[in-house]
Amino acid sequence: MKNIGKPVRWLMFNCGILATLYVGVIVGHDGFKNILLFVLWALIVLSFFSLTEGTRKSIQQAGRSVPGWLDCLVESSIIFTLVYNGWIITGTFYLIKAALISAAYSAGNKTD
Repeated sequence: MKNIGKPVRWLMFNCGILATLYVGVIVGHDGFKNILLFVLWALIVLSFFSLTEGTRKSIQQAGRSVPGWLDCLVESSIIFTLVYNGWIITGTFYLIKAALISAAYSAGNKTD
């Protein structure tokens, strides 16, 4: 029960992204598209910090908020939706972001 806040924060953040993805891309609301593009590209740029040793150690110490398969499912659904709707470049870079973060968790030989 000590770490119950981590999964809740993960759920709130990812549900926000998925809701913005739905309203912006599927429904077609331009304002939500702009918010989505800003947030996704900010996450993509920030993911490159996971390449530094200090950040990698911090990520490994904190551990995953949810099981890896759930994180992979959400990341994949975001990537597939982006690519399906023609946002190929954003989807490709988001895939790189997901791989970088996953590699940062895996570098410490921790298993899920």
